[in-house]
Parts: sequence; C-alpha cells; structure tokens
Amino acid sequence: MRRYLIGLLSVAVAAACAEDASPPPTTSTELGSPGPAVSWGDLPDVEPVEAHVFRRTLVPEAGPGRLMLHVLVGPGATEEQVRQALTDILTRTAEEDTTLLAVRAVAYVLPPVRSGEVELTPTAWGEWVPPQGWDGATPESRRQFHRIYTYYRTAPPW
Repeated sequence: MRRYLIGLLSVAVAAACAEDASPPPTTSTELGSPGPAVSWGDLPDVEPVEAHVFRRTLVPEAGPGRLMLHVLVGPGATEEQVRQALTDILTRTAEEDTTLLAVRAVAYVLPPVRSGEVELTPTAWGEWVPPQGWDGATPESRRQFHRIYTYYRTAPPW
C-alpha cells in the first residue's frame, strides 16, 4: 500500500509540474540574449550583377601565395551588388586555387553611359585573409578559417 501511495503521489506531482511548466523560450529575448537574433534569412535579397576579373597579379614581394585581382562590375551596380560580386569572386578564386594564402581585389564599376574610352576609378576593395591578416599568411594558415572584408568608396590602408 505504501508503494502504491508513493507512486500515486509521484504521478500527481509530475502532472502538476507539467501543467505549470511554461513552454521553452523561442525568441532571443526569452533566451536572455542582449539583442535581436540575426539569421541569413534577414539579409536582403541582392540581384546578382555581372562581374569579370580582367587582371590577376601575383604579389611575391608580400610573400608566396598572395594574389591581387582587378574586377570590372557591370554598370549601375549598387553597393550591395558590388560587395556580393567581390565576395563571390574572392570565394571562388580561393576555392579554385588551393596554393593561395591570401587574395585581394579591387573593383571598378562601369558607368551606366559610356562612349569611347572610360577612365576606371576604384569603387570597392575586398580581401580574403586568414586571422593573421595579409602579412601574416603562411602555408599553415591556408587550412584555417579565412575572413572576407569588403570596403566601399573608402580605400583600405593597403
């Protein structure tokens, strides 16, 4: 009889706890994080723009495995389109050539209306580098996570 009562009380307590239990937190505020949650789905959809590498230059004075790209971006490209084009080109270049340790790119956006010769002015810059940066890239760092940085209208210090 004693075991029966203990079992009955256990079931009653478990049922009471289940009724009082609040659902698990689902938002970042309920989870206690300081700010709103951000996901890839929050990024704006960017219409791809045509971009082509027109010059590839190895930079041996900076060390082995460093490459500089010059990229032409289609006319009328927005800032986000230029950044996306740079990111795509840097990623693709690094995936295709596994000897590279770091890659930099300079983007030139073609003017919407052009006749004859066009003077190209750098509009954006990007780099694919390990945590140690351009100068600290080594063959060992090739296997590390690399970051892509993009700069728009303001030239980086390099």
